Amino acid sequence: MTVHFNERIGIQKLVNELDGRGINGFNINYDTIEISKFFKQYDVIIKKYLNYNNYYASATIENNDMLETTGITTFIVEKVGGIQNYQIVSAEGEIRHRKKIKGTETEEKLVTKFQKIISQNDKISINNFDQLFNKVIISPKFSQSLVINGKGNELLEEYLYGVTIINTLPYPRYTSTLYLFLKGNEFIPIGYSEYYQKND
Repeated sequence: MTVHFNERIGIQKLVNELDGRGINGFNINYDTIEISKFFKQYDVIIKKYLNYNNYYASATIENNDMLETTGITTFIVEKVGGIQNYQIVSAEGEIRHRKKIKGTETEEKLVTKFQKIISQNDKISINNFDQLFNKVIISPKFSQSLVINGKGNELLEEYLYGVTIINTLPYPRYTSTLYLFLKGNEFIPIGYSEYYQKND
């Protein structure tokens, strides 16, 4: 998968696909101030280990550098009873960041790891026939940690929610995943991931 941070057009497209539906009763709001604060907290941690003042901010806010982020994710769902009742039993991912600074070579510097934590969002239910033809929204909750060149493994305070839309018929299809964090009474989107099938 490829992760795009703070790319507003792609984020807004996914938000629009939710048709105005919030997550856990909270609306989604693209708040540039809160997004800036989110990435700056990462920068504080990274500066402890690497010689960067604004590792994320220079790419996501100031648009001076490029940040390539790719990785893998696993997602396991099991049927738990009823006609269409499921539960997310496991979900985790690892993404690797490559910083492209003007005038220098690309160099891999850090890894972000995601681990699903138990929440009410683990349950997936299709309760009636009409829902088979509509969008099913899943939004597991993740903890996240930064692993920086083997020098540090920092657990981050913010939890992320990965929101994916699944269309069940005529065959299962899924969208990119929108990443959000909860701030007060609204969700703030910070990026999204695109998935690619692995060719054998």
